[in-house]
Amino acid sequence: MLLNLVINARDAMPQGGKLLLETANVVLDEDYVKDHPHARPGPYVMISVTDTGCGMTPEVMERIFEPFYTTKEVGKGTGLGLSVAYGIVKQHDGLIHVYSEPDKGTTFRIYLPRFEGEAEKALDLVEPEIRGGTETILVAEDDPGVRSYLVTVLREAGYHVVEARNGVEAVEQYVRHMETVDLLVCDMVMPTMGGEEAVAMIRRGGRRIPVVFMSGYPGRVNGVPGPSASDTVFLEKPIKRREFLKAIRSLLD
Repeated sequence: MLLNLVINARDAMPQGGKLLLETANVVLDEDYVKDHPHARPGPYVMISVTDTGCGMTPEVMERIFEPFYTTKEVGKGTGLGLSVAYGIVKQHDGLIHVYSEPDKGTTFRIYLPRFEGEAEKALDLVEPEIRGGTETILVAEDDPGVRSYLVTVLREAGYHVVEARNGVEAVEQYVRHMETVDLLVCDMVMPTMGGEEAVAMIRRGGRRIPVVFMSGYPGRVNGVPGPSASDTVFLEKPIKRREFLKAIRSLLD
């Protein structure tokens, strides 16, 4: 959630600027609830992300949480980042508000209900490290921040990585490196060509190359084999390092 908001703030400041993250314990009172009908009074944790970027018009602000709505150039994003953040906040009975002025910047404020009881003690379990490898993996992801994270995780685990920004590039890169690519990691929703179509084109060559599909909106995926398929695994975003590496080894071993 925070990663999506920070990436959005970064993209709003192509020439640089200031990014501020703040947290605070707050109490939403009855006056606040009157102005925000979906809010409930009580104690909350507030998280804010502020940038000094290009800002937004009122018309844009009305639509920013809609899935696939984006003001970015083709290939620069899918418009899912803010809708994913909105969905996560709502799943936790929270609120998310945006304040913005063109040419001045934007602030997102998130309010999550505060837990007042004692925290549960963490189990003292040390899980064994997931084994890496030296295989070559093709990563197709249009979001630069997410792609960078995945590539870093894979390289730290010893893998060789080939990168693609969309489905078309994924097919091109696979054709270029088909002798060495052992596995595909594909986002389901990408500009130009999505992951499902790209994988279908690659597999038409006769090789059932193993695939890790990813999506922040699993409900939009139709006909994609689940984790039970021997050559395909589906992971929901945000991607967790351990789960990601475990899925890869399950397909390669």
